[in-house]
Amino acid sequence: MRMISKRVTLEQINKNTVIQYLNSVLQNRSARNRNNARNNLSSFIEILIDNDLLQTNYVSQLKKLKSTSKRNKSYNSELLKELKVSRPEI
Repeated sequence: MRMISKRVTLEQINKNTVIQYLNSVLQNRSARNRNNARNNLSSFIEILIDNDLLQTNYVSQLKKLKSTSKRNKSYNSELLKELKVSRPEI
C-alpha cells in the first residue's frame, strides 16, 4: 500500500485526493482492499466531523466496488487420508 510520506493538512485532503489514493490501492491490490481502505477513511472522516473539523463525509458518497471472494478448495476426508499416507510427517 502506498503511504503518504509528507504531512498533509485537512485543507489539502479532498474528494479528489481520496479518489487518487483509492485508485492506487486498487491498482496495487484488489477491489476488496480498496473497499476496506474506503471504509477506514470514511470512519476516520466521521471522527473528524464529530470533532467539527470537517463538514461532510465525501468518502461515504464514493461507490463500493464489486468484489468476488476467492475461496480455497477444501479437501474431503478421503483425500486427506491419502495425503497423510503419502506424507507421514503431516
